[in-house]
Amino acid sequence: MPSLLLIDYLDRARSVYQLLQHRPAYTAIETARLLAIPPRRFAKVVMLRLDDELTMLVVPAHCCVDTEAVRRACSCQHVEVAGLRYLRARFPRCEEGAMPPFGHLFGLRAFSSGLVDDLDIAFKSGAHHETVVMPISEFHRLAYVEPLPACSRPAGRMAPALMQRRRLQPATASSRPLPAGHLGTAGWQGRLAGPG
Repeated sequence: MPSLLLIDYLDRARSVYQLLQHRPAYTAIETARLLAIPPRRFAKVVMLRLDDELTMLVVPAHCCVDTEAVRRACSCQHVEVAGLRYLRARFPRCEEGAMPPFGHLFGLRAFSSGLVDDLDIAFKSGAHHETVVMPISEFHRLAYVEPLPACSRPAGRMAPALMQRRRLQPATASSRPLPAGHLGTAGWQGRLAGPG
């Protein structure tokens, strides 16, 4: 089940988005591959502790976080990836590791690094079997993320298991349709395909 807090927020804001249902995928890169979305257009959430403040950093699925660059950009003394003990209480209605990149809905500051300002962005909805796809302009309008320059970089070689081709299961869509030219349930085909 997606985060009802997120879906309610998107609906109240009259946002254009699609909610895709698919077989469970537990990492952002795995979900991007399952849905045939380029990893640079699939956002993942990395939870950080900046000094004693829990924050959210949104980066592309294929990137890792440069904590030293974050420390310099945020002028803080200490940066670390937050452990699960900090997350369970903060995201009680989200599956572990499937937090949507809308920090303000959970009382957190959110930053972004390396996101592509192109047509669409996809991200976990709060569940490992559902993904939200929306125009990047809608994401920036509603997510309130502060950009951090050069705080993420593409990760090294991916694990062999993730590089193997997988048989893809078709995704099903719900909610408001995306305009023509955006990623729909047809998936990525060199350019963003329109719905249906």
